Amino acid sequence: MKTKLTQLMSLLAATLLLVVAGCATSREASTIDLLKRAGFKAMLATTFEKQQHLKTIKADRISTVKTAGGQLFYVYPLHGKNLLYVGKAAEYATYQNLLQNLQSEEATLKAERSTRSDVSWTDQVESGSSWSDVWSAPADE
Repeated sequence: MKTKLTQLMSLLAATLLLVVAGCATSREASTIDLLKRAGFKAMLATTFEKQQHLKTIKADRISTVKTAGGQLFYVYPLHGKNLLYVGKAAEYATYQNLLQNLQSEEATLKAERSTRSDVSWTDQVESGSSWSDVWSAPADE
């Protein structure tokens, strides 16, 4: 009995890990898509020095990097792929606009879903009708 319980717990833990990883990957993929649409360029860290420098940049966020010449860049690292998305102020502003538009669209959809309700369904449920009264088959069946 204990082995079945242990196996079940292991399976649940693995499933949870996959779900969490899937959410992070989805968020990362969405960010990368927006960065590409905004004009950010992908740059591969091909040397050991570049790979070491890439590791110093915080993951899961856009950071600023200033060159020795004083030029400011916006960067988004993908540590596992030794990749860096790089843009200037114009690309970053475009990214922010795209992100704001996406967030506004999501908020609008969420608001529409929360306010959308079938009044007759609500009235029937509140009046104490049975399930079969509320959920009936289509008339043509």
